[in-house]
Amino acid sequence: MQRVAIYLGLGVIFAIVAYLVFRPPPDGVCLALLPQKANAGFSIDGKTIKVDIGGVQQSTGASPEQAASFIECLKRNNPGAKLETTNGIIIPRMPVGELSDNWHNEQGLQLSLEPDPNAPDKNRILQNLAIGPAAGTKLAVIGNWCKSNQTCVSCEPSSVTDTTNQVIVRLKQDAAYDKRQMEGQFPPSPVNPHKPWEDVNERGERFYYECKK
Repeated sequence: MQRVAIYLGLGVIFAIVAYLVFRPPPDGVCLALLPQKANAGFSIDGKTIKVDIGGVQQSTGASPEQAASFIECLKRNNPGAKLETTNGIIIPRMPVGELSDNWHNEQGLQLSLEPDPNAPDKNRILQNLAIGPAAGTKLAVIGNWCKSNQTCVSCEPSSVTDTTNQVIVRLKQDAAYDKRQMEGQFPPSPVNPHKPWEDVNERGERFYYECKK
């Protein structure tokens, strides 16, 4: 009986040692979210997470959605660490009209939404199409969004390059989409006038739209 207890104790010790030695590090868990594992483009020193967003995309072939999930995983597995990013942007899920407005105050790629004249309903849908969460260069984020949503929007130019300085987005005539409600309550329009990308009804419910693939 004593010998059995010794063997069991040694087995537990070996199991603990094996777990400590062979368990994947937090960044290894996050790398599994990418199509190709590579340690280029980011570093963690315990207090700071540094991410070269463009470098991560280039070395792993990650889409903007995958890059965003990877960065969020790094933050989640390194609580208390400060995130520093370069060579790219991180955006949450948001209306594309809001992103367009935000970029008008920045240098670089501009995003312009052009609705049909005298078509307020189509303008509301176009302004409130969802984009994100995503991370990458502006070109990568918009290029991927245009490609993923080509069933209901057309982008001009159809392919973005390093020399592209503006992308014009239009809603297609036969666009198919789903209407989704955002969490939370928002002041209705009579009380608080809203931007075109704030689709809020009289009950204070806010909505966004997703392209049907």
